[in-house]
Amino acid sequence: MKGKIWQVTGKAIALCLLTIQFSGAVYAQYDFSHADDSNTVVVRYSRTPGELETPDTSTTATIYGNGRVIVHYPPYGTRKGDYQTKLSVAELDALISNLLDKDLLAYDAQDVANQKQKIMQDENIGFYIGDADISIIEIKLASYNPQGLPNRYDVREKISIPSLQAQAQRFPSIRSLVNLAAAERQFLDLINSDNLSPLR
Repeated sequence: MKGKIWQVTGKAIALCLLTIQFSGAVYAQYDFSHADDSNTVVVRYSRTPGELETPDTSTTATIYGNGRVIVHYPPYGTRKGDYQTKLSVAELDALISNLLDKDLLAYDAQDVANQKQKIMQDENIGFYIGDADISIIEIKLASYNPQGLPNRYDVREKISIPSLQAQAQRFPSIRSLVNLAAAERQFLDLINSDNLSPLR
């Protein structure tokens, strides 16, 4: 396969050759595959408090192709350090499918900003973020076949947004914000899970 760029919903998705093994799945209208080894990150989530200025401030959940999950907590919380758990193939594929179902790949920050501006103008009510938490969601798929398209493409998507939950509550009519907040809650459930064990 030769590398090329495909433009979809304003996002550039590159097609490239990968030499590792992949796990494939078809959920609803989503046809995708991802690396299935223990070294390749497939999904990553992080949340960083905006008001703290110490080196280790982010809570992260890193999910590898074989379903291994490493959760890192900064040193100032109840939980500290690194913990782990394992997702089954079905659980990992279901999580990815749910992210796709939330239109993660169609998120357009400029469009969201325009919608927020119009709502605030219409309502004559502002919205102040300040030193907000920064949420980042990343997804990497070896191949993805959107519904109705003939070819499969790899996906490298990264979304960074401040005060995600607060924004979704303030602007409930903006579907992409509400969907993204729902996707984030999946990761928050994982981070707060009782099934995590300390990483030795």
